Amino acid sequence: MSPSVNEITPASGPAAAAKTIAISQLHDFLSGGFPDIFRWTLHRSPTAEELNGNLCSLFNAMFIHFRSTLPANEPSPDCFIFTEPGKPAVTFDELCSRISHFAQILAHEGSFKSKGSKPLAQGDKVLILSSLGVDFFVGSIACLSLGATLILLDPFMERAKMNVCIESVLPISHIVTNMKLTAFKKWILSRAVPALKKISNVVEIPVNVDKKILDSVPKTIPVTSVSGDATALLSFTTGSTGNPKSICRSHDYLRAQTIAVFCQKEIKASSTEFPTAAPKGSLSEANAASTTTASTVASYKPVKAVTNLPVFIFGQIMLGYTTLIPDNFNPAGVNPAPLLQAMIRHNVQVAFGSPAFFLRLLQHLEATSGVDQYGKFINPLPVRVLCLGGAPVFSSELDIMRRGVRGAAFIFYGASEAEPISKIRVEERILLEANPTSAPKVKGSNKITQLDVSAESESEFEGGNVHALCVGHVNLDGGFAHTAIVPLDGEEVKGQQFLELGHIGEIAVSGPHVHITTTSDEDRIVHELPSEKNGNKDRIWLRTGDCGYLDSANRLWLVGRASWVVKEDAEEGVEGSLNSLRYWPIAIERSVLETFGASHGVSYVVFMPSGAAKKPALFVEAPNGLALAAHTLILEHLQETFDVPVDELHVFRKLPRDKRHASKINTMALSKLIKDKKASDKIVVQRGDITGSVNDSLRRGMTSTSLKYSASSFDFNARNALANAAAPSSIPIEQRFKFPNPDQNHFLFAWHSSSLLAQYGGGKAKNMATLTNLVSRVPGVHATVPAWFCVSTEAFKAFLTENHLDSLISPHITTSEGLETFHSALTSKIMAAPLSPTMTQEITALVEFLNSTSISASNSKPYFAVRSSGADEDSVSHSFAGQFDSFLYRQSMDDIITALKKCWLSAFAPRVMSHRLACNLPVNNVRMGVVIQIMVDSECAGVAFSRHPLNPISNNVSLVEAVWGQGEALVSGAAEPDSFEVERGFQGKVKETLVPKPKMWVRNGGGADGADATGLVAVDVPEPKYSAATLTHERARAVGATVSGLEALIGTPVDFEWAFQEEDGMLYCLQVRPIVNLPPAAFFAATDSTPKFEASSETLGESHISVASTAESKGKSKGDDIDFSSIANHAMDSLTAPQGMNVTLWDNSNIVESYSGVTTPLTFSFASYNYRIVYETMLTFLGTPTKLVQANEDALINLLGYIRGNVYYNLMNWYRLLLLAPLGKFSDPKHMETMMGVKQGQEGNADMEKEFKKILEARPKFNAWHRTNLVLKYISAYRNIDRIVNKFFANFDAFYSTGREMDFTSMSLEEIALYYKKNASTLLRDWKAPVINDLLVMGFFGTLKSFISKHLVEAKASPATSDAAATPTVAEAAAAAADAAAVDSLQNDLLCGEDVESAKPTKMLMEIAKNIDATIEYPELGAWFIGHKDQVLKAIKPEENQWILRSTILKLSFVKASELLAGLKVTEADKPHPPVQVVADVLAMILEFLDSYGFRCINELKLEEKDLNDDPDFVINAIAGYVRTKAYEVDDLDKREQAIRAAAEALVHQKLKGTQLKLFLWLLRNTRRVVKHRENLRFARSKVFGVMRRIFRGMGHRLVALGALDAESDVFYLTTEELLSYVDGRAVSRDLKALTQLRKTEFEGYAADANAPPERFVTRGAAGVYMWYPHILADLDLLKDAEDSNGPPEPGVLKGVSCCPGIVEGVVRVAKDISETKDLDGEILVTARTDPGWVPLYPLCSGLLIERGSLLSHSAVVARELGLPTIVGISGGLMKRLKTGMRIKMDAGKGKVYILDELEALEKEGAATAATTATADSEAAAQTEVTPVTV
Repeated sequence: MSPSVNEITPASGPAAAAKTIAISQLHDFLSGGFPDIFRWTLHRSPTAEELNGNLCSLFNAMFIHFRSTLPANEPSPDCFIFTEPGKPAVTFDELCSRISHFAQILAHEGSFKSKGSKPLAQGDKVLILSSLGVDFFVGSIACLSLGATLILLDPFMERAKMNVCIESVLPISHIVTNMKLTAFKKWILSRAVPALKKISNVVEIPVNVDKKILDSVPKTIPVTSVSGDATALLSFTTGSTGNPKSICRSHDYLRAQTIAVFCQKEIKASSTEFPTAAPKGSLSEANAASTTTASTVASYKPVKAVTNLPVFIFGQIMLGYTTLIPDNFNPAGVNPAPLLQAMIRHNVQVAFGSPAFFLRLLQHLEATSGVDQYGKFINPLPVRVLCLGGAPVFSSELDIMRRGVRGAAFIFYGASEAEPISKIRVEERILLEANPTSAPKVKGSNKITQLDVSAESESEFEGGNVHALCVGHVNLDGGFAHTAIVPLDGEEVKGQQFLELGHIGEIAVSGPHVHITTTSDEDRIVHELPSEKNGNKDRIWLRTGDCGYLDSANRLWLVGRASWVVKEDAEEGVEGSLNSLRYWPIAIERSVLETFGASHGVSYVVFMPSGAAKKPALFVEAPNGLALAAHTLILEHLQETFDVPVDELHVFRKLPRDKRHASKINTMALSKLIKDKKASDKIVVQRGDITGSVNDSLRRGMTSTSLKYSASSFDFNARNALANAAAPSSIPIEQRFKFPNPDQNHFLFAWHSSSLLAQYGGGKAKNMATLTNLVSRVPGVHATVPAWFCVSTEAFKAFLTENHLDSLISPHITTSEGLETFHSALTSKIMAAPLSPTMTQEITALVEFLNSTSISASNSKPYFAVRSSGADEDSVSHSFAGQFDSFLYRQSMDDIITALKKCWLSAFAPRVMSHRLACNLPVNNVRMGVVIQIMVDSECAGVAFSRHPLNPISNNVSLVEAVWGQGEALVSGAAEPDSFEVERGFQGKVKETLVPKPKMWVRNGGGADGADATGLVAVDVPEPKYSAATLTHERARAVGATVSGLEALIGTPVDFEWAFQEEDGMLYCLQVRPIVNLPPAAFFAATDSTPKFEASSETLGESHISVASTAESKGKSKGDDIDFSSIANHAMDSLTAPQGMNVTLWDNSNIVESYSGVTTPLTFSFASYNYRIVYETMLTFLGTPTKLVQANEDALINLLGYIRGNVYYNLMNWYRLLLLAPLGKFSDPKHMETMMGVKQGQEGNADMEKEFKKILEARPKFNAWHRTNLVLKYISAYRNIDRIVNKFFANFDAFYSTGREMDFTSMSLEEIALYYKKNASTLLRDWKAPVINDLLVMGFFGTLKSFISKHLVEAKASPATSDAAATPTVAEAAAAAADAAAVDSLQNDLLCGEDVESAKPTKMLMEIAKNIDATIEYPELGAWFIGHKDQVLKAIKPEENQWILRSTILKLSFVKASELLAGLKVTEADKPHPPVQVVADVLAMILEFLDSYGFRCINELKLEEKDLNDDPDFVINAIAGYVRTKAYEVDDLDKREQAIRAAAEALVHQKLKGTQLKLFLWLLRNTRRVVKHRENLRFARSKVFGVMRRIFRGMGHRLVALGALDAESDVFYLTTEELLSYVDGRAVSRDLKALTQLRKTEFEGYAADANAPPERFVTRGAAGVYMWYPHILADLDLLKDAEDSNGPPEPGVLKGVSCCPGIVEGVVRVAKDISETKDLDGEILVTARTDPGWVPLYPLCSGLLIERGSLLSHSAVVARELGLPTIVGISGGLMKRLKTGMRIKMDAGKGKVYILDELEALEKEGAATAATTATADSEAAAQTEVTPVTV
């Protein structure tokens, strides 16, 4: 028998008596007068058994209620629903049947008996081992119904603690589980938890029970009668604060706790289906409940709820709720997406759970759906009320809870023995924290002194405290809960048992939901004797273990755990009667978190006693590590600001949490971590020597070298005192560390926080503080910042207020007109207005202090610089460079104050206001800070960049620019500087570029009277300095090291202004700011490839600082062993640790021909999908195992990249997939590179080689079976390729003939989408023929080229030496290039002469032109056609979106011809015209062409382009061009091709004989065959895109009609997935108009960008971060580096790849696009790239030069077919060096272009140089003849 509650607790004593009273109070509560929560759901009053007996009677009541009251045709409501779509719900009826069935098994009733176990009896204890789900509740309720006691263990508990828990409650009679416990599993479990061996009976919960069995069991639960105070449930805490604590819950307590939670009005209000209750206890109420009709019940729908706290589910079943079961109750393990979908699908109304659980859901929603401009979730959590409990909700989590919930969010506070105690709405908590009404309180007596408890205030926030945590109102609904504050253990306050409002003590609670019987600790029980206040009844209270106080609004405020409060002896005179002072943990934790959270990455703080001595310790969580400097700053903050005696500081990357709630600290695990820390990880710092040199070096991050400099430099410390935070006496000490009231602080210094400096000091002041605080941390650098302070924007505001000028700075300006007048009026007012005496005195005091810190050799007073510091200045997005005024060399106070006013005025200068308007920045209430700084009288000065502006991606070189004198001339652009490129490192190389320096800017020495003046004056540079370097290499390295170190510390590339002073040789740092137009810091952290030092535990890892008192530390030398230099170096290196280093190689060779220039999202998404499916098909065909294909899905998805609107190959993924195929030597990447025409192999870049090596190492090893199978497939493919291709075309033609006849504009949007999905998928899955043929092309083409190179071309270059590192000479490189050109030329000659499909359209146009020009019926037809192109175009242009059908061509042509001639007879009546039939024949030929090839267009694979059917202008112009130039003889082209081919074949027969010749001819024959197939198959691809273009335009047409788009062409700015999801109802954005407009704007910017991304480049890490920065992409150009390594281009010569031989001399036509080719007439056509749409132009030109392309590119193949001399892949700047009209000579056979204009100019220059040299020589000879020789 399991002991009852009274048996578990002590049998006698005060605790036992108190518990008896508590049980009596609970019985009284349940017997009547409690909230009507059960009446609402049962529609009747509960019975006595349901109120005071076995808890299962309430479950039974709900089951019977649903079964008896619902109509016969109404199904039982769902009890459990699940996150998985399609998984059947469990109804209340089904749950009841399963419980009843299992109860019979446990009791051995009827035919249901459990084998090998005894029957379960009343009082037995049962251990439940089941996953949380339906089975868990079936087993638990069945056991409870039989009167057993449940033993529940936390699944997150350690196994050893589980064993302790089980041992503590033995004997246990049964284990109930849903697991199949085999003998082996039992053995494993008993090994892990030995106590399980002592439990002999194991019963399995039936999981899948036959429906017939369930139908046969009783329809009610068999309820065994037990006392209400009998134990129902024994559970345990996780043991995070010590050994697991047992929590004993009786049947009555569980019932009362359910009432306490679910009677809260927020939860009741979440369901509108609850009927309104009659007045409590009235007769009408009882009658209403008893006469509820079935129809009323039928209209009731259960409340749907979700929770991750199982105890709530028991209450939800009692109350008839429908519960959504998550896939995982653990916050860390739950899958947010399906759970959120299920909540929406089932319309869940209420959510209960831990904060961590719902925080995970909200973070997922924020990441996937996003927020609007106000931070509100676009798709918030779909519940009416969210109730959070079980763990604290931190301040950082409040905002997302507020924004992310559709309904209301509440926080419940409770304890293990009492839930709930208080509640608060999230919005109220936020307001309380934002509007505290009392000062921070960390240490003191138990009274919050500023709480006025006597005043009757209506203020909702009275009594708030910024450093306490409000957990809500204690006046819970129902009126049965009570909360009070009692003195801490062993203390009395004036003999009071309870403390007054506003006094801090331990929180105590009372009420029926407080389970007094849980505790055996008598000290936790408070017995309140009868009094008038409590109705003359005994009342029992329970101490919760938490400390806090109540305010006048009955809100409860927490200050920490009672056991964690640190005590100190009270000082005399401290208010309050307590004999000690306390340090409240929450106050300290929140103070540290607020101060160091954002600035130092501190995410969690715990203050608690540590160790056996219980010394106060602070535990800090910093996920990214915490620099040593921050350790000491935290200690200083606590000691100097709050006088908190922290003895230990522990820093960890992650503090251990309680696994159940994922938010409470796990103190046991934390103690274990501390004990496991090694002694070498500790750093001892003297607490009594906080300002000592060692600690100071830690605080400022200085190295030992820096300390040495600091000690040795004369007056260095004094000069830098202000910058190093030694505040002058005029600044009150309380303003040094905080900024509580900005209105009272007119001055800012380096020690103020970055956020305050930015807000109240401006950009320059913020950056100055950053520079001041960091420059001393740069290792090995002897540098400082001149002392300074900042006059804040609040000072400017005070100045305006005092002089009544506020309204003047809020002009109503929307345009640049009137700015001069506004500024002039403002200037006169401000310059005339005085500063207040107080402000003048303060500035004077600070200036005098700066004077005292500056000691020069001449003892003269220093000058000052007065610099503007705008709020927007020097930011990354808006620099305002040079727009604000600064004034130099000011000395007198009058001059300084005048300069201060002028700086203020410069914020409103016309140029500044115009810039603000242009950048959409506010022009009202502009804020300006002013920096006043000691002036450096510089010998030389300048600017340094941590990265070279022309090469920002590299961190190896910094750029230093320098001038003589002051650097203002350089900054303003008045002087040209010397440049020094400095390699990183103290011994790095320095490359200098010197310029003449005629002028330098220095201080104006004054007028004739000798009086000093202010400002700068340009003077002549003395001759020695005129051409001398401004910096020595040593100084240049010092500046370079400083700027590089600043980048490392700040985390982003920076530039900084510097100066060297001749007097002391010191490097002075004047300003630092981020380099504008560069990516943010995270970009460089994620892409920097520089190897980093391994992070030390002191700087990044978990560290432990033990701080002892001065007395304790005497004699210890632990800190003497610390290598501060190493620590500082590691700290600096760690700041730029890379986040991701995957290397991606991008190349658009070959593909640029298909997708040239900027391509729309629709085209890219369609092409990307095509590539994926096609290459997946290829791998499957080749026999690559399915698992390998699936494992490389990411590579298949990412075969293409989208680089600023341009399509690129992601070549690393191509290599990966190629090596997945068991192709043997045919999978050599070089074959693929040859086919693609890339200009550089994978060996072209070190990072690329490393990545490629990883790919090779991951290459799968195929066994002999795979290789044999592939060989057989390859042989079969080779032998049957013709049949495979013919079969493909048979199926393809069926698709194309159908698709081209479809009128998609007349179809519905859904019909078009269905047609697309069906045909696109079928077509792509059947795309095997092109894939198989491409494999054959890759093999045969590459092998043919190797054969030619080895056997048919005599090499001019010498064989490669064994010295791979040797750099070839220019002659060797030229010979190698000639060899390659010869191979390419011969290969092209051998492959021409094939009748490829893609050449037929051009030949057909040539035939049309020939027929027109040779028409017998009307000989002048050619001239007439050229003169009437526009009329012919109008006649053949079809209606919008209509294709001309073949069957209508003859009829249509005659009609259109008649209309055309009829119009001409009106407009050209006096001119002759051809007969109507002749014109009709011309139109018919053109329409016939359009019928066959109208799908083609320029850039024909770009879906957004109009095809020839839509815009036949190109066709008409091409025909007219052929007629005009007579370039229409197709036979001539064929003959020329055959002649080239025959000559090449003759060479082959000449050089090869016998078997070698036969082998070569076989190889050549098959290469020709597969290359021809490839071209024809690519032509089929063009046809597919023609149909797809029509499909998508049809979709655009329908979307315009539906009002979803503005124009049909806008459809091309959506992706295929977005289109289909819009049709299917899956679209994440319904506003397609806004989406397409956004995309159009973005892509217009890409198109307007003059610098397209480079042809080939590498990115590291996340590729998307590069796309914002075109100059970064340009810097990554691999081919630029390759060309640079080959030296400068050869003068007058360009080189490329021979494609079709021929020597042509003539003028060029340079065409950037097709529009620039009009009226082409025999010129040599020069362009960057072509696609098949350009082919009709080929007969009109005499030669073709293409900057991009390869031997197998479409244009190259067709050029060979047409016999047009062509060179592709031309490097050296073809499009830049050639201009239309220039004369060239091209030798296409050698791949060379001779620029005749340049060569002639070079010849003339050479002749002139020779003539000059000859003249000089003759003059020298003449001089020799007439001058006598003197001996």
